[in-house]
This record gives sequence, C-alpha cells and structure tokens, in this order.
Amino acid sequence: MARTELSLRSRSIRLTVAILPGREVYANPDSGLASFQRQAARRVAASAGRRNIATVDLTPTMRAEDFPVDGHLNEPGHCRVAGALSRALGYPPPECTANGGPAVAD
Repeated sequence: MARTELSLRSRSIRLTVAILPGREVYANPDSGLASFQRQAARRVAASAGRRNIATVDLTPTMRAEDFPVDGHLNEPGHCRVAGALSRALGYPPPECTANGGPAVAD
C-alpha cells in the first residue's frame, strides 16, 4: 500500500482504499470467519490511517443478499458499492435499474 500511495502521490493522484468485508460479516456475523474478516478490515483501515490514506468503509452499505453466490456481488451489490464510492469521492451516485444494475443508455 505504501509503494502504491507514494507512486500515485508523485503524480498528484490521491489513493483511496475501499474496505469491503466478505459475505460472512452479513450472513453469519457471529462466525469465526466473520470475526476474521472484520479484523482484516480493521487492520487495512489502521494501516491506511498511519499513511494518511483515505478509506471508504463499505461495511454499513452492504447486505447479505448482495453476495448470493460464492461471495461475489450481484447487480444490486455492485450498484450499492458504486453509489457509496461515488458519494465518498464527491461524485453523484450512478442511476440503477429496478434489479440494481446500472442504468445504461441505449
């Protein structure tokens, strides 16, 4: 993370790290895997903080149903992530369709 941040800074680009724990945090919050995922997220956030790297914690944005198959995000999950990141970076959130995917002009 430090090398990436230094490389970007030399080009006047600010690094922002998104923190997104896995499905277990939402589906089985008392499990050992959920505990491990929360701990890993805290460590990433602390490491970024020591380097003055901005973070966006997506934990409160997500829900278990955003990870329906093998821990990968579905369309609504991707749209939720895009919206949270857009707002955190100062951009308007994307428009999403009824099923949660991005609204794409024909």
